[in-house]
Amino acid sequence: MDGPFLRADPGLGLEAPAAGTRIEHLVGGEATLPRMLADIRTVAANHREPFVYLAGWNCENDLPVPASSGRTDNLGEALRFAAGRGAQIRLLLWAGALDQASLRRFPPPVRKILLDLAARWSPTRAHNLATEALVKKLRSAGDDAWCHIDDAHLFAGSHHQKLLIVGSKERFVAYVGGIEFSTDRLYATDAAGKRIPGAPLFDVTLRVSGPGADSLLRTFTSRWSATVPPPPVPLAPLPVLRGLGAPPSPATGSLTSQVTHTYAPGFPYRAKIQTSARAIASAIRSAKQYFYMEDQYYSGTEELTNAIKDALRADKDVWGVVVIANEASVGDLPDLAYRRRLMLTPLVAAFPGRFYVFERKGDDGTNTGRTAYVHSKLTIVDDVTAVVGSVNSSYRSWTHDTEVMLTVHDPRGAGPVNPPDWRPIRGLRAEIWRRHLGAPAATLGDPALLRRWWLDVWIRARAAHVAPSAVFVPAKPAFGPLSDWVWTNFLDPRVP
Repeated sequence: MDGPFLRADPGLGLEAPAAGTRIEHLVGGEATLPRMLADIRTVAANHREPFVYLAGWNCENDLPVPASSGRTDNLGEALRFAAGRGAQIRLLLWAGALDQASLRRFPPPVRKILLDLAARWSPTRAHNLATEALVKKLRSAGDDAWCHIDDAHLFAGSHHQKLLIVGSKERFVAYVGGIEFSTDRLYATDAAGKRIPGAPLFDVTLRVSGPGADSLLRTFTSRWSATVPPPPVPLAPLPVLRGLGAPPSPATGSLTSQVTHTYAPGFPYRAKIQTSARAIASAIRSAKQYFYMEDQYYSGTEELTNAIKDALRADKDVWGVVVIANEASVGDLPDLAYRRRLMLTPLVAAFPGRFYVFERKGDDGTNTGRTAYVHSKLTIVDDVTAVVGSVNSSYRSWTHDTEVMLTVHDPRGAGPVNPPDWRPIRGLRAEIWRRHLGAPAATLGDPALLRRWWLDVWIRARAAHVAPSAVFVPAKPAFGPLSDWVWTNFLDPRVP
């Protein structure tokens, strides 16, 4: 099997790797959200039987998005436009609510902690319910529009997939990554003018066409069919949905791809599905030169720790770099500093000069300025493999919630080191490292040259938009004697 792919397993919804996928990397909400809206409007205006399928954790349909015309657009207006031209609209959104029946089982002190933490989700719930109301209004006007608010998940869980698939029978594209219609991807303040630390967030999404888009479409439609209660709500009769024997979309690129998932047992499928965790670990273990990761939390799992150890022990010349959200900007996960150190301090100590962990600095050089909060969920290996999607490096994302990842691999190899001849995965990595390191274009194509840059930043001999993480600065657990219970059962729940 070419690349770090997993063996197909239909019982887990895991398809075989498929050749011919094309990706376009989009860094930041300013690049991604206008492109999404333009695709919705273009397809609806120019193609027969268009459709728009969206799965999201947080969906602000009225978020003002700067458009190329100099005006602003928003998802709600784009959906109205598409629906008015006969598009089939389907949205899967998280309910954003805590299971009250389960909550009542806990003693009052624990219940208070959990309710205080769950209050952080309330804006998400309000946004998603407002989007549901918009879609209901479209349906009441006779449009083919449906939105399902999904609250079927394990206690303290969420539906975290971020997918947009838009197109028609003739062609369609898919978006997968960390970016969705959320204020903090575009603006430094919320609607009330309150500052959002680290925003706009540093984030990455891929725009995908070809067989990889087919698989992402099947992810959405399979979950829709398994989740939406009777009576059935129809989906577009697209050829790629007619079974495994259907011909794939024409090859549009040179990459081989595979889509993986996280689903808790029973939500919505009978078996637990943890193929995304395996895909990330497989990519890291495939490293021959380096592996690179970006992550929002990076509190880790035992499997992730073992994959890093295996890669670094297998070859003394392999090295790894991780860039994570600045702790000063992360206010949504108490106890993160302590949990990060439990994982990272031993790893950094065990592999000096070969495993580096950095926190992003804001564009203004501060710990809470623009882009200090890294939200990407990204692994790149040797400039030939990338894994991008919604999965954080935590037990929650690897085992418990609803997630999706796309692995892409270039079977031709890393390719030329000089721009503009970079192959897709090298181009993605170079663009991200340019933003973090500020290195000149002449050096960006060769990871070996930039290894010294990362070392210089680590020893503080060079300035950059990243700084060494404080993994050797002690941190205390946030909830005293209850910390382990709150972390394991609520903040970072896990499924064995």
